[in-house]
Amino acid sequence: MECIERHCAYGACFKRSQMCDDIPNCWDGTDENWFECFPDENSVFEKLVGDCRNPNFPQFQCKESKECLLESQQCNGVADCSDKSDESHEYCSRILCREDSFVCAYGACIRKSEACNHVVDCHDGSDELGAICKKWHNITSNEKWYVERRQIEHETLIPIPTTETKPQTTGKRCNVTGTALRLRTMYNDPPYMGNGTISHQTTVRLSCTQNHFLMGDDVNACDNGQWKAPWPECVRVCRRHTIINDPSIRASCINDNNIIDCVSDPLVVGSRAIVQCAPGYKSSGTIAQIIL
Repeated sequence: MECIERHCAYGACFKRSQMCDDIPNCWDGTDENWFECFPDENSVFEKLVGDCRNPNFPQFQCKESKECLLESQQCNGVADCSDKSDESHEYCSRILCREDSFVCAYGACIRKSEACNHVVDCHDGSDELGAICKKWHNITSNEKWYVERRQIEHETLIPIPTTETKPQTTGKRCNVTGTALRLRTMYNDPPYMGNGTISHQTTVRLSCTQNHFLMGDDVNACDNGQWKAPWPECVRVCRRHTIINDPSIRASCINDNNIIDCVSDPLVVGSRAIVQCAPGYKSSGTIAQIIL
């Protein structure tokens, strides 16, 4: 399924305005994930990195076992942490996979060629579900889908490079601006360090803190000191619950002399809401006009 705005870890779609609104829209809680919704980007970074502070090679710390692993080892289908936290839904539902990837049910990314090949590559086995794989291969018989579980414990894990190895850094870094803007790196790129710059050839997903709306693209990439797309802006918006959840009223919203949808469009500061009684209700006064 291709989603126009945002998607749950297991593939269902939801609107960008439903992200972090304290109302679960994904059954697995993707839209209310702590890492996505916590307003302080530095606190999120501190929780992910913990005591793993190699300045040359971005790392993260396993939640309970406290091992230090490469960022690229997180959410790749293989449980590298002894507590398996690197393949947990909590961590992986925030990952955005490449278009040529298969997305495991908990959010991890594997190569599309590894899905439905009779070998388990997702940690939860979701890449070898019979209902999906038989349809993928156009199998209409009652034949059972055969799966041979991969022996993960015998695989050689990617070693963490030593500090003597020269880090790969080419190209100028891009500046990050906007006090209400939240940013996370994608495709297992090095995480945002909270220092106001992003390294060359890094792709980022952008969002805003609570009570703000992102005006512009929510995905951007740094290319030798320049962002490939225009840098977006977080504009302050008003809460809409009062005018859309009261069954006794009907509201029409206007912004900059244009009629907007009170339910789905951002109610930026300065918008107007014209409130009337709903059918079956009688007003005790005149029609109200509210400046938001």
